[in-house]
Amino acid sequence: MEREILEIITPNSNQKLKLKKYLTGRESRNITASLLDNVSYDDNQQPKFSAETMTKSQDATINEVVESIDDKTDNILDTILDMDARDFDFIIEEINKITGKGKEIKKE
Repeated sequence: MEREILEIITPNSNQKLKLKKYLTGRESRNITASLLDNVSYDDNQQPKFSAETMTKSQDATINEVVESIDDKTDNILDTILDMDARDFDFIIEEINKITGKGKEIKKE
């Protein structure tokens, strides 16, 4: 069965991205693993999330969700990271709608 795809257009550069409409359990686990691989704990056994941990998790999420940019499938992560920050933020917001992520972890 072919996966449903959501098409979005970035507001500033007008680039077309194809996003998976949902994640499989395997894809969700890959994202979670990328987050937890670099978590450390403080003296009270509370998790501490570094900036590197968060960016690696975000990179993994982009890699799992974004299918193509302007129908190209190579260098997706680098292409997104090199976009106008407003387009980047827009893409992350759209990805967070799909994954349901972005609200449960707050960096202190």
